[in-house]
Amino acid sequence: MLKFFKSLFGKDNQELVRAFENGAVIVDVRTAAEFSQGHIPGSKYSSE
Repeated sequence: MLKFFKSLFGKDNQELVRAFENGAVIVDVRTAAEFSQGHIPGSKYSSE
């Protein structure tokens, strides 16, 4: 997952990279149907 964000935001965004290295979690707030069609590996679905 970290590799994905490095490619998305670039290597200059060290704060974001450190956040994920330290356990940051991606919360996907789309509908359950959208989430089931594809999501970032390791992301968490939230219906709230």
